[in-house]
Amino acid sequence: MSDGSDGSEGSSGLGSGRGGTASFGAGGTVGAAPSGPGGAISGLDVAPVRRLQAELARLGYFHHAVTSYYGTITTRAVKQFQRAAGLNPDGIWGPRSAAVLASRLG
Repeated sequence: MSDGSDGSEGSSGLGSGRGGTASFGAGGTVGAAPSGPGGAISGLDVAPVRRLQAELARLGYFHHAVTSYYGTITTRAVKQFQRAAGLNPDGIWGPRSAAVLASRLG
């Protein structure tokens, strides 16, 4: 299961949502095994990972230099955020995590 859902979400690249918040297109998830330029599934670009790290830092979940790489440190921060948001803390960034992040950033 990913992102606190029933596991039916596919994987796709991270897009830019409202207000520049790290979010997704139709049902995408990010996390798991590094493979793309941003270190996440589906050839994720580095800019969205950088934005996600910066936004998690702004909320107090990411405490390292922004690297644009979705690796162990980012996964740990995502899990902490998901746990605090009441989502399944699997470290995989998807639309539910993005929606909570957007609402918390205002």
